[in-house]
Amino acid sequence: YGTKAVFGLSNFSCCLLNFLIPVCAYAGSNVLVANRVMQGLIVGMAWPSMHHLTAQWIPPNERSKFVSAYLGSSVGVAITYPLCGLILNHLPWEAVFYVTGSLGTLWFIIWWLLVYDSPSKHPRISEKELKYIQDSLGPALAKTKMAIPWKSIALSLPVY
Repeated sequence: YGTKAVFGLSNFSCCLLNFLIPVCAYAGSNVLVANRVMQGLIVGMAWPSMHHLTAQWIPPNERSKFVSAYLGSSVGVAITYPLCGLILNHLPWEAVFYVTGSLGTLWFIIWWLLVYDSPSKHPRISEKELKYIQDSLGPALAKTKMAIPWKSIALSLPVY
């Protein structure tokens, strides 16, 4: 699966679980903790996929600038906390989770419509930009099929 699907659907899944937080809270602390653990596991799969997207799209000489865009998630958190305070001043506490879940869902729709796994799959990229990216990446895009060492992973103590 490509980054578009992994990162996008992981974040969307967390949005759906976010909508359920009030229900889980009323159901009991164990249900709420289970929901939050699921969110953490799902998001844990999302961020590593961004490195693949960076490798496909960003020329090596521009990666340090681009990676600073990852800070957008921190900016989002910085904006969300005061927003939640405003929501709590005017609406019941459950509304925080519905509003943030809705914003996340809106983000997912925009992501799904605008993001492509590689420049060659993007329908609106100019020929000039596509050539620049492909020339800059050069042999870095060469695909090598690697065998996944499932047995070694399964027997590795740090995994557990």
